[in-house]
Amino acid sequence: MKNIFCTFALMLLGSILYGQASAQPSISLHGSYGFSDQGDISNGLYGGGAQLRFFLGPRVAVGATAKVFTEDLEITPSTASVETSSSIIPISGLIEYYFTDKGIRPYLGTEAGVYFLKLKSGDLKATASNFGIAPKIGVQIPLGKTFGVFAEGAYNIVFGNDNTLTVGNANNVDFNNSTKFFTLQAGIIIGLGSSF
Repeated sequence: MKNIFCTFALMLLGSILYGQASAQPSISLHGSYGFSDQGDISNGLYGGGAQLRFFLGPRVAVGATAKVFTEDLEITPSTASVETSSSIIPISGLIEYYFTDKGIRPYLGTEAGVYFLKLKSGDLKATASNFGIAPKIGVQIPLGKTFGVFAEGAYNIVFGNDNTLTVGNANNVDFNNSTKFFTLQAGIIIGLGSSF
């Protein structure tokens, strides 16, 4: 997985450097809400993040994104209710294809990178980092030459996730980080050039 991530990072860096002369950069800030694969014990994922993107042409953008999601898990074994908190921090590269050159701009894309995982239940803690990918679909709506809003939905898949905590004995309860989760992001975009 490390080789896949390194190859992706080098390709992303090469694309940015190759298109640097004509690239139109923008930054976006957003809030997030997600639905976990942890079923009834998850109260949902909440978070936010930032994206930096370079438009290499009117319809193709590459860049990087950093996000933070928190998740509260609650389960009631035979003894008492146990509360656990989970943090998921993806640091990813992104690539997007836009279907229009201006105006309302729907797009498809994907993000890929390292998902840093933290899990805590009382005094018990676990951490891990695994490769993950998030195919996504979204839309940008300009509100001016250098400002706009966007919304997107992504399906996050974390590979090789074995980040678990056992509370009590082995027959009591295991807590796992979410390995597959759908997220909705919405926020603002600020163009750092003539437009985004």
